[in-house]
Amino acid sequence: QQGFSGSQIGLLLSIGPLIALFPSPFWTGVADTRGRHAAVLTLAMLAGILIYAFFPAFEVFALYLAAVVVLALLTSPILSLIDTSILHMLGDQKERYGRVRLWGTIGWGLSAPVVGELLERRGLEWMFWIYAGLMLVSLLLVRSLDFEAAVERTPFWVGVRGMLRDRAWWLVLSAAFIAAFGLSAQVNYLGLQLDEMGAPTSYLGIAITLSTLFELPILFGSSYLLARRSNRSVLFFAVAVTGLRCFLYAIVATP
Repeated sequence: QQGFSGSQIGLLLSIGPLIALFPSPFWTGVADTRGRHAAVLTLAMLAGILIYAFFPAFEVFALYLAAVVVLALLTSPILSLIDTSILHMLGDQKERYGRVRLWGTIGWGLSAPVVGELLERRGLEWMFWIYAGLMLVSLLLVRSLDFEAAVERTPFWVGVRGMLRDRAWWLVLSAAFIAAFGLSAQVNYLGLQLDEMGAPTSYLGIAITLSTLFELPILFGSSYLLARRSNRSVLFFAVAVTGLRCFLYAIVATP
């Protein structure tokens, strides 16, 4: 809507994840070694709230780029810390993670068509204010999270070097890196593809709702799947379906 070129949009979408490669393990490492998970998470969420609230005031590409860089530096540990808390609170029932994650999908699916309709009527700048408002509500719930007490006394960078010497870990990183190519295209460019086809803004909300409806049974039954199939086989299946999904997006001709 601001008239940026495809290469500028690509830069805005890619620079954040690339920069987050460094601050994300740093902040989570600080939280782990010092036992300050809640404090780090709170600061990261506050930074996200403030920056997203001011996004609609930006008018030039340089300001958007600067904001994306700062977001990557300060907010990258949010999801990692929340997942860490969930897994800790699940204790010896970690296979039930999918049923917790299920509620995120329900919220995503219910809000998407409502927000899509609102954006079509009031303008895309409202997406930033809605995000900031919902993140503020989430911030109030941080105290409900429970984190594992700090038991790690190994210096952060020593731990990183040890991890990177593990060949199995490099295989996991490589698989995640390759899968992210397809997943990032799907997440970041579906809205632009629909816009090129002339679809109303609300169509993206409908598409998200449809996809989440089909996520629900998988997430709910994830503990059943993991009890009967290996983590590896479930992961392979998920990556294959993601590839198929991206291929189908590439060949469809109408919204």
